[in-house]
Amino acid sequence: MPTRTLSRAFEGPAVETTTPRGNLSQGDTPFKLRDKEDDNVITQAVLALGQIGPDAKEATPFLMELIQDQDKYVRLRAAIALVGLCQQIETAQSVLTEALKDHTIIDRAGLIPKALENSKGCQK
Repeated sequence: MPTRTLSRAFEGPAVETTTPRGNLSQGDTPFKLRDKEDDNVITQAVLALGQIGPDAKEATPFLMELIQDQDKYVRLRAAIALVGLCQQIETAQSVLTEALKDHTIIDRAGLIPKALENSKGCQK
């Protein structure tokens, strides 16, 4: 399978790249959502980034934007993805811990405790 640049690998129905790989300035966000109003688009993009793992660390600024979202589920998904990337772990742990205390959040699959446990492996 040919190797594609990471930025291009994310392009699809949910995400488009905004900056060619290697041309990022500090704080640049190389990704943007095609439709920020659609929760399915956000979920698709964030889950894909988290599953790629540490190789997707250039998506960290994108996820840090989402961690500020007013929707608690968007924040939670972004935190779980950050754990998958092993980036901004303290921020991710804070969001996950807050989510554990929020009894209105439904987590039938137990993703929050799993992400908190996985985050321990990222700390140095």
